[in-house]
Amino acid sequence: MLSKEIFGIYLDDHELHFVCAQSVFGQMLAKKFSTHLNSVGIHPNGGLSGLKNFLDMIPPLRKRQIYLTLPRSYFFVRDIELPSMPKEDAILSIEQSLSVYAHLPEEEIYYDILLCERDDGRLNALIIYATRIFIDAYIDVFHRTGHTESLKAIFPISLAMGAWIRISGNGITPFALVLRQKGIDELAVFQKKGCLYSISWIPKENSKENELAFRSVVSKYPKVKDRIYHLDRIDRMTSPLVNETSEMYGKPNPLPYSNKKFKNFPSLADNWAVSILAFVTSKHQVISIDSQPVRLSLIKPVPILLGMALILFGALSVYSWQFNQEIIIKQNELAAIKKEIKEIQNQLKPMEDAQATLMKSEKSMTDVETFMKGRPTLYTFINEIARVVPEKTWFNHFGFEKKQLSLKGESKDALVLQDALKKLGIFAQVNLVGSVTKTRDGADRFSIEIELK
Repeated sequence: MLSKEIFGIYLDDHELHFVCAQSVFGQMLAKKFSTHLNSVGIHPNGGLSGLKNFLDMIPPLRKRQIYLTLPRSYFFVRDIELPSMPKEDAILSIEQSLSVYAHLPEEEIYYDILLCERDDGRLNALIIYATRIFIDAYIDVFHRTGHTESLKAIFPISLAMGAWIRISGNGITPFALVLRQKGIDELAVFQKKGCLYSISWIPKENSKENELAFRSVVSKYPKVKDRIYHLDRIDRMTSPLVNETSEMYGKPNPLPYSNKKFKNFPSLADNWAVSILAFVTSKHQVISIDSQPVRLSLIKPVPILLGMALILFGALSVYSWQFNQEIIIKQNELAAIKKEIKEIQNQLKPMEDAQATLMKSEKSMTDVETFMKGRPTLYTFINEIARVVPEKTWFNHFGFEKKQLSLKGESKDALVLQDALKKLGIFAQVNLVGSVTKTRDGADRFSIEIELK
């Protein structure tokens, strides 16, 4: 599509940020809705009622694509590390074990899976999910206002913020983003292909949770220590949690509010919705927390390809005009040559089809053999673990590497969980790693390493 309207919305309980742009040959241009509604602004009313009132002011448009972003506190996120494998297989593996990763029943949630290939070749997966009742309420607003077909995606605002920093900053990855939103603090880690990690908590003054969040992220991703960006939605200044940890992890970097690529739009400090433009034009995987299946398609910029097509078209037009007379003279000869070529193609087509079919069959056999060598064993272990874990046990981390399984999570009794895994008889060793701590609810927070036979 050479021209389309991109409409980004950031919505919380108190206000609605919006931006409207016309994408023409890959270039984002500001577009006004009408004389009384600018291309970028903030609607003073938030929540579902504010969204409905705002959408009622906008006539439905077939070519419009609407991206709705919400605060991180509206979603749940689980991170998973996987060995190198095709992304389709990774999605299948995660979906078959979704009951292990998600703390809510699958029939009660909408989810999507964000996959990023790490520098060492392994896959990083983020399962982002929310309750169906919650998301359906927003989808229903779009339905009642006539904008259902325009709704392209629903996702956390921090994904768009990460794309903005990657495009606006110095290009160094990975980096961390501290985002203070209404009621929560979020700490997310990004690399050039997308988000690797996201953690959130309710901010409290002099709370150790702030320090623990930074410690866990810097420990897992040490390169982000000097690449921490911050933005406070409340006062648009350095977040208190950054001040508390600045002496330990160095002075944080100010967020690049402006962006040369979107110089016709306000800065990020004035309107969070403009970051959605960076996400739409980036190479990040587009996810949406809704009823649609997991998608691996990417939104990619096309200005270079379109420019090359225009140059080629112009050159062909010039040459066509110059050689018009010669083409007329040679027309009969060309027709005869075309007829001969057509006959040769008809003779070669059965052989080409047979060769293509043979190559596809060989590739399919190779892929199936490779996939079946590693897949069944791992699935067996996961299914057996899920079968014997005690009630009120959930995992927030699952790792597999070199015949080692690592599990992290919470359980009513970690020793009972360890004993249940040992009794399976399919593992060489099942060990609790580190100390077992208690959560606020009295559950055991544990870390288990399993050595496969």
